[in-house]
Amino acid sequence: MKFVNTASLVPQTVKAYLEREICEGGLLEDVETLIPSVNSDVPVDPPAIWIVQHPTTRWSGSQPNLSNKIAMSVPFEFVCVEYSDDLEEAEILGISLASRVGSSLMKNFNKVKIDESMPDRFFHKLEFETLYPVGEVTVVGKSERIPATSIIFNFVYIVDWLKCNRKYD
Repeated sequence: MKFVNTASLVPQTVKAYLEREICEGGLLEDVETLIPSVNSDVPVDPPAIWIVQHPTTRWSGSQPNLSNKIAMSVPFEFVCVEYSDDLEEAEILGISLASRVGSSLMKNFNKVKIDESMPDRFFHKLEFETLYPVGEVTVVGKSERIPATSIIFNFVYIVDWLKCNRKYD
């Protein structure tokens, strides 16, 4: 038997929101690579989305208290990589991909469950934080740097410390 807590379901659920759109007719149908972890040796084949989870903190709209419930905020950065011989075009494609990531998150927010026992409103709120329109990544085996766009969203969820762990066989 293993324990699974609310915090461990968060990145899996965020990934599922994007996976739902990586299909024919989906908002992300052209995406070749989805990297769900900061530590990955998956080759990047653009268009690509790299999911980077940042530290979880108490949500700013939540008051610190001594009860067993608290609202937590976890930022996820979605690094969007597009390739073109024309760098200006690559930047435009990257911004477009980041925008489609945002649309995918909004479209699937609290509608996709990775586990049927999850509550209907797993997340309390989804907040846009930042768009970094121009950045770059280095791909192993390539001498050039590839333009990348990052978009960051905060996912807010409630933790009930007395009920956040579930047992699975």
